[in-house]
Amino acid sequence: MTAYRLTGNRHAPFAQMVCRYMTYKGLNFVWDARAPGEARSIALTAPDGTVLSGGAEILRWLEGRHPDPACLPEDPAMAALSHLLAAFAGQWLSKSRVQQRWGAMPDRQFAAERLRAVWTETGAPGARVPAPQAIAARMLDQMAAAGIEPENHKTLVASYRRFALRLNQHLQHHLYLFGGRPSLGDFALAAQFAQMLEDPTPGDWLRAKAPFVVAWSEMTQAPCVAGGFSEIDAVLPTLMPLLEGEIARTWLPWALANAASAERSRARFSVTLADGLYEQATDRAAAVSLSETRVHLGRLAGEGGFERWITPASPIHAWLGIAAAAA
Repeated sequence: MTAYRLTGNRHAPFAQMVCRYMTYKGLNFVWDARAPGEARSIALTAPDGTVLSGGAEILRWLEGRHPDPACLPEDPAMAALSHLLAAFAGQWLSKSRVQQRWGAMPDRQFAAERLRAVWTETGAPGARVPAPQAIAARMLDQMAAAGIEPENHKTLVASYRRFALRLNQHLQHHLYLFGGRPSLGDFALAAQFAQMLEDPTPGDWLRAKAPFVVAWSEMTQAPCVAGGFSEIDAVLPTLMPLLEGEIARTWLPWALANAASAERSRARFSVTLADGLYEQATDRAAAVSLSETRVHLGRLAGEGGFERWITPASPIHAWLGIAAAAA
């Protein structure tokens, strides 16, 4: 089979997510590497000439073309959760990752030097490579544009740590999120945590506080399979705290407030989360991504299954209703 071609910065988290997924699927692919400043996102060119961009879009498309081994459970409720966790990884957990990498020393210096080395390796011959200080300054500017502002740092740190601790509890009992094989949600989340493990502060914290998360993140580089997907009742006791914690109480309120701000064409918005007020510039790309997630969840909700495990009292119930209505 002719190889797929991936274009972008192969060290970026979304590139790592796609690489891990394609490795698991046994798909033949080659890299057309780009320096970090030349390609902000990953792109896939298929053997038939189809071009896709963005990690989530690539994975959904590949899953339709290469369903075996499956990365979505047959149970529509579990498949919906996989999509939901993948969206959380890309829209919210990624903020904590960036904040941890560039928000303070010594992580910022380590990251700037590492990125400079990548830039030197992948840039055009003779191209001028910025100094680490210039790279750090550029990344700090991008952080502010993405809402990773100093006033929001405590919220982002507390959020990723709460999520990691709950995920660690879940992974004490399950090899992957939904049983004995990885899902789309596994690849999306693990790629974000793998990046955190490269940096001193979050890496040390994860190794000390969430060792099962560390082992699982490393394992998804070349996943082993120990059976099929579990029944939802088997994973729900430790999975529900993930949903009713950072998903329902932190990410979704932020995502809905951002989407409302984008719909009204406002420059900034604020929302009160569990850790206090969170204010940032409106992220229109995240609003589009949320809309796409709603469509996918709505289709799955239409197939039934949610009423078995989400009661009207659950904080996530209303949002899934919104998602189903939007489909």
